[in-house]
Amino acid sequence: MTLFLDLRATDAGGFPADEVTPREDFTPISVADIAGRVTGRDVLVGTHGFNVNRTNGIQELSNWEKLLSLKPTDLFVGLLWPGDSRFAPIIDYPIEGPVAIQSGKLLAPFLNQNFTGANSLSFVSHSLGARTVLETIRRLNRRVRFLTLMAGAIEDDCLSEEYRDAANNIDQISLLASREDEVLELAFPIGNLVESIIAPTHPFFHCAVGRAGARPPFPVVLNKNWQIPDEWHYGHLNYLPASPVAPRLNPAVLPPAEGTARPSDDEKPAWSASFVSGRFES
Repeated sequence: MTLFLDLRATDAGGFPADEVTPREDFTPISVADIAGRVTGRDVLVGTHGFNVNRTNGIQELSNWEKLLSLKPTDLFVGLLWPGDSRFAPIIDYPIEGPVAIQSGKLLAPFLNQNFTGANSLSFVSHSLGARTVLETIRRLNRRVRFLTLMAGAIEDDCLSEEYRDAANNIDQISLLASREDEVLELAFPIGNLVESIIAPTHPFFHCAVGRAGARPPFPVVLNKNWQIPDEWHYGHLNYLPASPVAPRLNPAVLPPAEGTARPSDDEKPAWSASFVSGRFES
């Protein structure tokens, strides 16, 4: 059973709710319950990306939790946010950035009030979920131990510019980036251009941090090994599993050692889970 923090007002589409709903899988639980469960634990909060409804978010993150290699004192908590649309799927990307920001503004006070008993607090995100967690981190009243942005659909200078304050509140930062990510190669620049028209302060023509990594200057705490080999053909949807997959036994590291076998498409979500586990436990 996976624990969740649900920021959604509806099962699909819409905007953030007025309050955070803790869940165990689909079942709501009390705030006191989840506050008690995180006490004394090293907590890893993980979230999905753009165009994921509540049901799919629960499935993807529950499946991915089973691939993580965490200690008994660790606790994974999934984060559900409304980065999808009931009316204009996919093409509504330019308006989902503000929704991700609203989600972070909702989550941070909840964590500040109810996760005080956790030994440590860490985050991992996929795609546009990067903006939700960075917005959260900048508003926390405690330091974050660890952050990994997987396939981050956010500007490549986000850690040194827009979210520099968040980066300064983190002890260790890692990225997973792939130049074979077709979504970040094609859709992200177009979405940014449209968003810059809607929101004139938005930067033009930036690459995504999840494609070729961060643009310097780098935060001191950023691990520089982030590039997944091109020949692995790691796509945008290869990080989280839509259905259960077998765990990958070999530890995942970057850059890979010579002769490391290329993971199959079925193995890729387990590879990303192994990478995050290794960095989280280091």
